[in-house]
Amino acid sequence: MTNTDIHNGSWAKSIFKVGKWYVLASLLVKGINAFTLPIFTHYMSPSEMGIYNGINSLKAFIPLIISLGLDGAFIRFFHEYKKDHHKLATMFSSTFWFVMVFGTLACILLFIGLKQTHPQYQPLSIALAVFPPIFFQLGMLGIAFFNQSLESYKTTLFQITATLFGVAFSIYLVVNQAKGVQGRLIGDSIIALILMLMVTCYFVKNKILRFEYDKVYIKNALLFSLPLLPVSLSAWINTQSSLLLVQKYFPGQSVAGLFGLATSVALLMYYAIDAITQVLNPVVMSGLINDRERTHKKIRELMLMFTVLILFIHLLIVFFSKEIVIVFTANSFAFKSAYLFIAPLCITYMFGIYHRLFNTIISFHKKNIYITYAVISGAICMFLSNIVLLPLYGPKIAFVSQITGTLIMVGIEFYFARKLEQITFGLKRYWPFLSLYLFGVILFYFFLNNDHHFYQILILKISLAGVIGLLFIYWGNYYRPIIDFAKRKFNLK
Repeated sequence: MTNTDIHNGSWAKSIFKVGKWYVLASLLVKGINAFTLPIFTHYMSPSEMGIYNGINSLKAFIPLIISLGLDGAFIRFFHEYKKDHHKLATMFSSTFWFVMVFGTLACILLFIGLKQTHPQYQPLSIALAVFPPIFFQLGMLGIAFFNQSLESYKTTLFQITATLFGVAFSIYLVVNQAKGVQGRLIGDSIIALILMLMVTCYFVKNKILRFEYDKVYIKNALLFSLPLLPVSLSAWINTQSSLLLVQKYFPGQSVAGLFGLATSVALLMYYAIDAITQVLNPVVMSGLINDRERTHKKIRELMLMFTVLILFIHLLIVFFSKEIVIVFTANSFAFKSAYLFIAPLCITYMFGIYHRLFNTIISFHKKNIYITYAVISGAICMFLSNIVLLPLYGPKIAFVSQITGTLIMVGIEFYFARKLEQITFGLKRYWPFLSLYLFGVILFYFFLNNDHHFYQILILKISLAGVIGLLFIYWGNYYRPIIDFAKRKFNLK
């Protein structure tokens, strides 16, 4: 598949063919925190897990400072420059050197400031929180290049290699050296450093990263990205601030660790959906440029298919959240209550596919101000809700606020995306699937959510999930594509 025809053919086939590599990379890289939970929850207490997750939330804010959103500008302009190797190399190199120089200066100032204002923390701990995001951001610039080129296998190779080394160090330091939170931060730093080194070597070798800097491009890129910084900040508030506020209002308690553990597990759903839909951005952008009418039809059908898929996945999470916690914590009693947070948190991540699609449509029209309205509105609503309600009703209100903020954000994005492109989504077709999903959720919470007769309840849940899954396939007319796929895969006549 070439860069010029990525919108042609079956989008579902393209997305799953290329997306499988993104899924593998995301589940092994971004989801590594969940997969290693049985180890870390054995050697770290819920309060330590809460501290580590809180630091990670703060680390997620630093890239906003050091890159000024230029990674987003790179993705936007990639498809305008992709046919000219020299322009593409200039764009990549300019972005790389700007982030390295400006980001280093910003992090040095941040390190000095935190050292002065937080003398109780060791300089090494502050450095592990401040400087690794530079390495990670430079590495992710290369990953963005691969993603936009649909070179998903390179994304997988680079990220998995770096992650395996870093996680190995984390496990060694936590298990054998009892380093706890600091050991995990060192491992995360190694991941970022190795990823940056691999990206640097690859792009220098392929003459894409050069010692050149285009001031005109950086100026245009900043004009595009700076108005979106409030969006990035609001997105950080939407995804990270709940955990920090829980930690603030309930210090020294295990609830932050439980919330963080549930977030790590729930994020697996987001990573899987996000990984598959990373292909949406280039194919939708290319389709809107070259074949708008056909692209509208493909968007409509693909959105229904993804809605059916994520509804069924979330129903499975509702049914089996307790079993998920048992698996990911090696049945640790201290973390048992984390299951209460998993399914509600997953609701917010279900909307990741819509958020990506609507943003792509709005960005195509260069109406990024609408994205700003949507994300800031959702963030303000969620933040104020947490500030007011968390002290009154406890940590469970955090996911209610997060769901509300996400619905507001995606609802506004949907309104503007449909207004700009005049796409008819055919929302009436969604109601049978949504109704059956709600029926399954109600049935679970009223009749199947108990700890008695474990094996009998487990069999009932599996059976009910199977029936609902078959009905989804039948109503969506997906049985024929599934049969055809099986025949091709196993060479059946």
